[in-house]
Amino acid sequence: MSEKTITHPGFIRSVSDKSAEILIISKSGCASCEINGSCSVSDTEEKIVEVVLKDNENLKTGDQVVVEMKQSQGTWAVLLAYVFPFILVIVSLIIFTKTGTEEGISGLISLGLLIPYYTILYYTRDYIKKNFEYRIKS
Repeated sequence: MSEKTITHPGFIRSVSDKSAEILIISKSGCASCEINGSCSVSDTEEKIVEVVLKDNENLKTGDQVVVEMKQSQGTWAVLLAYVFPFILVIVSLIIFTKTGTEEGISGLISLGLLIPYYTILYYTRDYIKKNFEYRIKS
């Protein structure tokens, strides 16, 4: 059984020799609603992803494509961006309060730990990027 994939339609923004930048317009559930113009909740966001092209792919700027990635990669993205930092803050807050640090100071230190966490993510972004592979669906 093949692994499940997540797909998004997009447009090719630019093409180089080995890769293409693809503009994906992601919409919340409200953005596709029939009455979203009368509601302030509607939300659309543009994202740009880089896709490594195969040798036989002949694409040009403006082409409409469908981008896919493995669902497990999406899960890892959510874990790295939201779940692990949340666990870091909660665990450090518990540890600091149990060791007798004042609650306000414990909270500030716990939140401050997010700075090195996201700094590490930033400096390892090239390594992480290698593990997140987008493909153009044929």
